[in-house]
Amino acid sequence: MKAKIKANTVIRKLKFIIPYLVVLVALGVGAYLLGYNHHKHSTTVASTVQKTSKPTTTPAKKTTTPTPSYYVGDSQTDGSLLITLDSTGGGTTMAELPASDTIFSVNITVKNNGSTPFTSPDAFVSKSSVYTQVGSNTSTGQYSPAETTPCFGGGNVLIPPGQSVNGCVQFTVPKDALVDTYFYDNLKWYL
Repeated sequence: MKAKIKANTVIRKLKFIIPYLVVLVALGVGAYLLGYNHHKHSTTVASTVQKTSKPTTTPAKKTTTPTPSYYVGDSQTDGSLLITLDSTGGGTTMAELPASDTIFSVNITVKNNGSTPFTSPDAFVSKSSVYTQVGSNTSTGQYSPAETTPCFGGGNVLIPPGQSVNGCVQFTVPKDALVDTYFYDNLKWYL
């Protein structure tokens, strides 16, 4: 009988303790799962952030050298050629011009610094152009040279090594245009 009383006491205590144990186990399991998922999510987020985030280091400042500006009187190099823009002004042409146009002339000296003769089959015409503006803001565009001009004597120009030649390239432009830039190949002079 003592054993039966002891068993009943234990059962009563267990009935009283079991709900608390169930809640405690449930909380422990929930806390574990929550902590595991949180850790797993944190790892996933951290690895995603690590994969997609940019480094937080400050990039080094780029030091840029300002592009030099060239004007009348300045020389520039194009391969073995040293080209000097001597002057600008009006010009002449062998062709008739419309009343709204005029001739603009660019006088250049070209020196061959190479070891072989240099030949320009078109007297520097195909690589030359000027840029013009009318008024203060209205661009009239880029103009190619007038083909029928007496500059460089016309036709081919041959420059032996170490020698230089003087001549001009002429352009047909609107009379009211302000010619502000001369281009030879990739070189540029401001007028």
